Amino acid sequence: MTVLIGLLMVAQVAAGTAQTPTTPVGRKPQPDKLVCVEAQQLGTRLGGHRICRTKAEWDQDRQNVRSDTERAQVTNYH
Repeated sequence: MTVLIGLLMVAQVAAGTAQTPTTPVGRKPQPDKLVCVEAQQLGTRLGGHRICRTKAEWDQDRQNVRSDTERAQVTNYH
């Protein structure tokens, strides 16, 4: 399930649909702040939905996707 969500996030970033939250200069990002993004379902214009998580959850998910991608690139499937 985590891998599927990770792949969807990677697809969103590649498609340019993911919205990354920005913080003003001089302010630290708040890990408990709720951040919502519109997730689009690939292959349809009607299947979008909104995903809301805290900044800490988004960061953890992004780290999981990164480690899964690195693990897949290093693993030798011969």
